Amino acid sequence: MLRVRAEEPCRDKTAKMIILLKGVPYNFSRAEGDVVVPCDILEGEYPEFLVPVFVALQLRGAELVEMGIDPGASRSGIVVLVGDEVVYKGVLPTSELLCSLERLSRYYRLRVYLGIGARSFSLEASRWGHRVEVVEVEERDLPVVEGVGHGKNHEVDALRILLKGKLIKMKERLENTLSRE
Repeated sequence: MLRVRAEEPCRDKTAKMIILLKGVPYNFSRAEGDVVVPCDILEGEYPEFLVPVFVALQLRGAELVEMGIDPGASRSGIVVLVGDEVVYKGVLPTSELLCSLERLSRYYRLRVYLGIGARSFSLEASRWGHRVEVVEVEERDLPVVEGVGHGKNHEVDALRILLKGKLIKMKERLENTLSRE
């Protein structure tokens, strides 16, 4: 059985947290564990994103979290991956995205695959130090995912950016391994 509670100083936000967890597409019904959600996650700029992602990451014991981001002028698509499981996909206001990533970086190492296209979008990862790695992914020639679709959907493009970014990192690791031999 899953038990989720708010950190002591913000216990009054427990009801809000339960509503947020019931409203997400991710299924917590089979989850087991005890998760304490910190106040800065509950009181973040976009708790609809932060709370379910934090709980899902805690349940998996995640250390490294990978994200595909399709940045838009006002809204950005985001897909959050732990291991081989997508724990969140959605669209967030771009203005809230940086603050949300900063809050998550306090608890996890983040690898952000950032779509680079016609718009310039900067993740000031340097201010977070070693906790955030940004991998810029050129948005042209993104992989087509069978059955997922394509087009101008930020969420789908974020998934495609994540997949291309993971391929880039795998290629780098393979090249490093081969160069040592």
